[in-house]
Amino acid sequence: TSIEMNVNFVSPGYLSAMGLSLVGGQWFPEHGVAGECRHLGVINQEAADLYFGGKGLGAALIDNIGIRTEIVGIVRSQALGTFEQQAQPTIYIPMWWEHASPMTLLIRSSMWNGQMMDRLRGKIGSVPGNGPASPVITPLDTRLVESSFAPLRIASLIFGTSTLTAFVLSIFGLLSVQSDTERQRQRELAVRIALGAQRRHIFFMAINAI
Repeated sequence: TSIEMNVNFVSPGYLSAMGLSLVGGQWFPEHGVAGECRHLGVINQEAADLYFGGKGLGAALIDNIGIRTEIVGIVRSQALGTFEQQAQPTIYIPMWWEHASPMTLLIRSSMWNGQMMDRLRGKIGSVPGNGPASPVITPLDTRLVESSFAPLRIASLIFGTSTLTAFVLSIFGLLSVQSDTERQRQRELAVRIALGAQRRHIFFMAINAI
């Protein structure tokens, strides 16, 4: 059966960094076992439910170039926000088997400030083989706003713009109705002004007539 699934190349610490919970099987070891040539993979619960009837341990996937990946674990995805969409079927492959370029480094820290960011940038820059370009470091919350929550931001922007537009149009409509009312009652207002009516009374008369 031909299926489509997201593929993430991750380190052993990805499980705890992203708050994923292992519901079956095992996570990757720190390093590959010498002499072992099998490819290992961990799928999320969404993939297990959709393609393996809620199971999947011991099954295998073969990619489009013929590499067979054995499923050794199942994890439950954790929602990163109230409005996050449902997680897509995903398989996690240890980065010591193969890796994609560029990759994203996730760091969990109780304190995050500019000093820590500068120190981290210096550590990354000192890695042998690193290019001349300065690494881009973005807090996870900012990253989520730019990527996962982009549809929510767009919807919020459209809603806010529509609300502001409706408010402005209602003001113009109110002023237009008031102007028409004043023109229709121009003679009456002129007589009242001639008889000594105060300006605020004339204003409230025009408002009450709308």
